[in-house]
Amino acid sequence: MHQLIRQKSYLQASLGHHQFRGKPTIGVLCFVTDQRKELEQQIQNRFSDEELQEYQLRVGTPEEFQGNERNIMILTLGLDLNGRFAKGFYENPNRFNVATSRAINYTYFLYVGVPKTAKLLKDYLRHFGYSINELDETQDDSEIEPIENLLNSQMHWRFEESKIESEFEHRVAEYLRDFVQQSGGDDKLKLYNQVESCKKRLDFVLLNTQNNDCCAIEVDGQHHFSEDGRSYSEEHLERAAILKRAGWKIIHVPYHKWYHKGWLCDRQDEQFQATLNSLYAQIEAALELG
Repeated sequence: MHQLIRQKSYLQASLGHHQFRGKPTIGVLCFVTDQRKELEQQIQNRFSDEELQEYQLRVGTPEEFQGNERNIMILTLGLDLNGRFAKGFYENPNRFNVATSRAINYTYFLYVGVPKTAKLLKDYLRHFGYSINELDETQDDSEIEPIENLLNSQMHWRFEESKIESEFEHRVAEYLRDFVQQSGGDDKLKLYNQVESCKKRLDFVLLNTQNNDCCAIEVDGQHHFSEDGRSYSEEHLERAAILKRAGWKIIHVPYHKWYHKGWLCDRQDEQFQATLNSLYAQIEAALELG
């Protein structure tokens, strides 16, 4: 707050591209009334009436911000990892939507920790590309082995047909082999399966021998999704987050894009061809194939 008002940080590179017309309006949103009262008192003691008026500085709860927006919003939860998480209070969809949609230009998100039961909050942060494990201070980093270290042991990687666990994996493996041949063969690309990393197993790994880039292909069956069959389960998202922290590029192959009342690849389905083209394009980008 001090940097915004006293040092005019909104003119610097991170915010300057918004090209505010004059001084931006500023809001601070708190989920709980006690925190709102405390912050309101501190702000009144620290800034002059003129400054408060110039920036239309307002502190409030979601209810108090209903119908009001500010150029810059500061969103603070008043939660930590170990505190009790009032699920019904924080997870009310209407209340959460108001809280996260008051910014016209920019939102600052202040946190100490993200409780494990905060589903709406986790979904919100993932939307902007944040890994929940990056926010979870209790994450056990001992299980996260950087991919650079893992690549040193790639001589132990194998492709073993006997380790393929489902018909879905067999189908994907067939098309991955086709991709390898189309892209220069085994001398250029190597295909492995059941590669161990971060105490987990990756379904398939493709390695570009020309530049040592590699990517993981995750075959996501029905059990990887929640009840709606389209949204990934919390467990699967957390698994992917750990692997990404280790440096893995992950390409997901969802079940519902390959199977609907039978295998789409067996029906020369146009939509499946588009899915396959997308998969190949993602692999090319991940491995930097020219």
